[in-house]
This record gives sequence, C-alpha cells and structure tokens, in this order.
Amino acid sequence: MNNFTKSVFTIGLLLITGIGYAQNIQKYSVNLNEVNENRLMVSLEVASTTYTSFKDTAVFQFPKTIPGTYAVLDYGVYINSFTALDANKNNLAVVKSGENNFLIIGKPKYITYEVKDSYHTKVKKNKIFEPAGTNIQKGKNILINNSGFFGIFKGTENLPIELDIKKSENFYAITSLANESTASKVIFTASSYHELVDNPIMFSEPDTTSFMVANCRVTIGVYNESGRKISKDIYKEIEKSMNALANFFDNQLPVNNYSFIIYLRDYTEFLPTIEGKEIGLFDILKLVKNLKGQGFGALEHGNSSVYFLPDFGNDIAVKQMKDVCTHEFLHILTPLNLHSECIGNFNYADPKMSKHLWLYEGITEYFAGLALTQGNVQTPWDYLNKTLVGKIKSAEKYPFAKMSFTEMSENVFVEPYKAQYGQVYERGALLGALLDIEIISLTNGQKTLKDVVMTLSKNYGKNKNFSEANFISEFVAASHPGVQTFFDKYITGKDTLAISDILAKAGIDYKSEYKGMTPVSPYKDVDFKRITLGNKRAIKSVSKKDKWGFQEGDLVESSVVKKYALTEFGYLPDGEIYKVEVERNGKPVTLSITNSVKENKIQNYLFRMKTRTAEQDRTFNVWMKM
Repeated sequence: MNNFTKSVFTIGLLLITGIGYAQNIQKYSVNLNEVNENRLMVSLEVASTTYTSFKDTAVFQFPKTIPGTYAVLDYGVYINSFTALDANKNNLAVVKSGENNFLIIGKPKYITYEVKDSYHTKVKKNKIFEPAGTNIQKGKNILINNSGFFGIFKGTENLPIELDIKKSENFYAITSLANESTASKVIFTASSYHELVDNPIMFSEPDTTSFMVANCRVTIGVYNESGRKISKDIYKEIEKSMNALANFFDNQLPVNNYSFIIYLRDYTEFLPTIEGKEIGLFDILKLVKNLKGQGFGALEHGNSSVYFLPDFGNDIAVKQMKDVCTHEFLHILTPLNLHSECIGNFNYADPKMSKHLWLYEGITEYFAGLALTQGNVQTPWDYLNKTLVGKIKSAEKYPFAKMSFTEMSENVFVEPYKAQYGQVYERGALLGALLDIEIISLTNGQKTLKDVVMTLSKNYGKNKNFSEANFISEFVAASHPGVQTFFDKYITGKDTLAISDILAKAGIDYKSEYKGMTPVSPYKDVDFKRITLGNKRAIKSVSKKDKWGFQEGDLVESSVVKKYALTEFGYLPDGEIYKVEVERNGKPVTLSITNSVKENKIQNYLFRMKTRTAEQDRTFNVWMKM
C-alpha cells in the first residue's frame, strides 16, 4: 500500500470511526434561562445505535442512589411531565414503574421531562442529602448533580454523553468535566454515564480562586446566598492543608485538575445569636428551627467535591472548609484509583454495596489526619490527643459483637446496619491507624499503610476494578502475611479492638479508664453564654473568686485544660504555670494560669510512654514520618 493509499485509508477510517462515535452519543440539552418555579426542562436526542437496539419497549431510569452516598435517594421522584416521541415525532405511551423507572411503549427517539430541584421540593421519605442534590434558582444558581438531571436507558451506561447547556452571559460553570464554552452556551462531554455522574456542575456568577497543588490545578468555586465573596478567604484557610496533601503524595497527585464546588446557605441574620449578643429563648429556637433538617456536609467525587455549608456572616464557613476539604480531596486516591466492581460498574437502579467501606471512607478519614500531621499542619501530639482520642471515644458506640465492619458495609441500606454508617468515619479511621501500626511493626518499618494503598492504586487505577471477594487477600499479600490476623479479628471479624496493645507498639500508653491526679479547669469561677460554636465559648459573667483575669465577653477555648495543661507525656504537675490565650474585644490576650490538680477518673487516657524501646521509637517515627 503506497503512502497516498495509506493516507486515504487512514482518513476514511477516521471518518467511519467518527461517524460511529457520533451515532453512539446521547445528546441532552437544557436551557438555564427558562426556569419555571425551581424547575427546568431537559431534552434528549437518543443515540442512533441505542434507537436501533430498541424492540417493543424501552426502560429509561434515574438513579436510586450514587457512589459515595450509601443511602436511597430516588432521583426519579423529582421528574415530571415525561414524554417520549418516535423518529417521526409521534407520542409514545409511558408508564412510570416504581420511583425511578419509565417504561416506554415503542421505540423512543426524543425524550423530554421536567426536573424539580431537591432544594425546594418536599418529599415524604429519602430526602436527598444537599451535596448530592439539585438547586434551580433563575438568575442566581443552578446546581447540577447530574444524577438528578439526566436519566439513562438501561444498559447504556458506557456510551458517551454530550450536554448542551444554554446559559446567561453572567453565569460561570464550575466543574471538572471537559467542556467548551461561549458567552451563552457550554458543551460538556463525558465518556460514559459513570463519568457524567462523577462530575457535578454549578452555574452562578463567578466567585472563584484557582491555584496549583503540585501537578494539579485546583479551583474553588463558591455560590453564597448572601452575596459575600469568599473563595479567596477559603484558599488562604486551606492553603497549608493542600500543601500537606501535596507532600503526602510526594508532589505527584493522581489527578491534574480538581474542583471545590461550594454552596453557602445564608444565615447571616443569626450572627448576633451566634456571637452571643442576642441569646433569648426565642432567638435560639428560631436558629434551631432554621438549621433543622439541613444536610450540611460534603460529597466526594473523583475530580471534585460538593459542599453545602451555612454562612453566618463571620469566618465559620471558611474554617469549616479546612475541616472537611482534606478528607474529600483524598478520595482521589480511593475510591477513584482503587475500587471494586461495585463502584467501577455501579448499578444505579439496583446498587450492590461494597464491603470495603473500611477502605473507601475509613482509610480516607485516617489519611486526612495523618497527612496534616506529616505535613506539619498539626503536631503528632495534636493528632493523638485530639483526633485519635476522639475516634476512639466514638468507636466505642459501634456494636462490633453484632456486626462486623464488612457486614455493615454490604448492608448499609437497611437497618440495623444503616444506623451505623457514621462509624466509617470513626471506627473506620481508628482501624486505619491501628492497621498502619501493625504494618509498620510487622515489616520492621519497611512498609506503611500508605505504601500499600499507593502500590495497589497504581496496580489498578481509575479504570480497573479489584475483586470484591479477593481484595483483602491481595492487600495482605502487598503488606505482610501477619496482617491477615488483623482483618480476621477486626474488619471481617467481631473481636474487641486491642487498642492498648497495638498503640503500645508505637510507644503510646492507652487506657480506656484512668484514675489519678488531673488538672482543675481554670473556668470553675466563670459562667458561659448558652451558645457554643466550634471550640469557642463566650463568657457571660466572672465570679469575684476568679484569680486568673477572665472578663465578661471574653471568647475562650472550650477544652482549655486539654489544650494547655498537658503535654504529650502526661498532665502538667501541680503548681506549674501555663498560658491561655483568649479573645477580648477582637484582640488576643494571654493569661497566666497556675495549674492545680485533683484526683479524678477520666476515660480514654492516651500519652506517649516516657520510657520506650528503640523498636517503639522506630515504629512511631515511621508512622508520623519524623
């Protein structure tokens, strides 16, 4: 074949391939300028190959749930006015089956339906968690979690998709989904329905800040109901955390772009109540009523995360991002690059839950704290006596004798397992810490939990599923044979966690109950106002007995003893002076406190051992990367 013939052949092959690809594309269109009372119309032109595959009927479905939520959502409840037309634009009969399926009699070529947003639509059950939901406010904000806008024909999850979105010129789209835009239109493309659902989109007037984290371009996009622009403030707050994450990944992240999509609900009218200026019973009841039922939090995706948070008009919303962004961002490791077929081939209509929530959520939550520690955002002592002790306390509530962690994961849709889902962030993270110590100890410091997860994620990656049934065996093989005992006892098994024994391997002294001399709170002669937000409390009045210099109106730390009156090796002795910082009239003031102690009984005592072996120090240093 000569060069000319080769060229003609190549061009012809490209044209044929392009035509074939075009025939496979499901083409959706939405006009964001045509909002009708928090509702929008969606149109679909069915791909030619899909259309020709239909026989007498077709099933068009919306997700029952999506990855990362672990709850029934029923997006089909929010769909109205569903119509289907054949190639000649004749109406076809449609019968709704259950909450999420539409049975079409005939061969549909064109489909239209109305989407009601979840933010303004009341439902009797299965309310959608706001970060997974949809918002439609004309000229203000359109939040498109694609699972709530776009359905799909059964069996076509792997076909490419195109979204044609018409918009106003002042609207900007924040997303990690590939797109081309003009002033009045954005064309989005996704290789499959899985990719589409994994890439939410938010339209609003721009409040964005973009920056690099190692090799990854990160964009913060905010819509604030109050109109306050704060994306730059959020960046300043999370900058150290993001740099710590870059360090955690050795400055080579597995994604090259990432979006923080943030929706802030306006609660600025309650700022006086929050600050303690208006704290009458009516004010508190009004605040509680307005906060009730709000799904504040975040939902992770492969290259983005969605946040629904309150804005009280101060810096609380900004600081909340610091608390949650590390966890959500770390999902770029798992499940994005390490997941079973339950996630890789997710069944939106009839989902099968994975038994590996210990990995997807538990290890991710653990890594969030570990990354901040290894990146010097917090000290190892801060991690141990705040984060880890908190996880231990919460993990005590898990009914481990009744259900293993893998049992809970597989059955998380139904009770009694559903009620324990929150434990993926508590007991799950604790399991991560203990498993890490076990791996370091068994391998004489040659491997860590991060090493094992990183290796496995490189072996599998975004497009390859691990076996749901065989993964633990693979994990053990990648770490150490002795790790199998840990899984048998605490993850697939129902044994009591040997917290004290495992932490001792890293030179940590842990007792579930401790009786001894502990510091007395310097607040014993102080009364506080009713509202406590975060870790700050406002002083209402000060007794004449107070000898430390507190004043009415001071903002102080709630856990002052824990923050100031102890070290990583134990409580301060009687008579030792420590410093407490308070906020007075907006400025920091330092007070000197002389420590006094009394005999007391406390739960979950945790300190570093004063006398340790070389092996214990090695394990601790490898663990904390010191």
